[in-house]
Amino acid sequence: MRSIITSEPLLGGNHPNWFKIVNDELDFLDELPVTSLMHPLVFINPSAQNGNFIWPDEEDEYIPNSGLYSLTGHRYNHAFLSIKQRVVELIKSLAMRMVDSDDAVDLTNRLKEKLQHLLAEKDSQWSQQRGPQGVNFIYVNTGVFSKVYFV
Repeated sequence: MRSIITSEPLLGGNHPNWFKIVNDELDFLDELPVTSLMHPLVFINPSAQNGNFIWPDEEDEYIPNSGLYSLTGHRYNHAFLSIKQRVVELIKSLAMRMVDSDDAVDLTNRLKEKLQHLLAEKDSQWSQQRGPQGVNFIYVNTGVFSKVYFV
């Protein structure tokens, strides 16, 4: 997937409407699906043998597709990886601008929220694939855990 705007003027950040352009791009990215129940993410390492998903530190999250939870180059991963790469690129670009304004704070927060959303999706996919049925079964996380006691 290519960005709806080119990286060249965006990385330089000289465009007078830079914040609006990036917000518009985020609106666009929010509309795109990043995963599918029918086509789950394909991890390099098998989730069943590698334990629970552990969320990385913030600085580690700025290194896309690294570590234990890396994704393969499989086509099912393309949308997820492209969007994550773009969000990280925008965060770094904003940090290079060193702008201290309400617009910059709002945009930084929005970008970090998007990154957290992507991480939550990856966590969900990893956890789902750890189940006894693997990727051939759809699990629904209700957020409710009940212990069953036998007497």
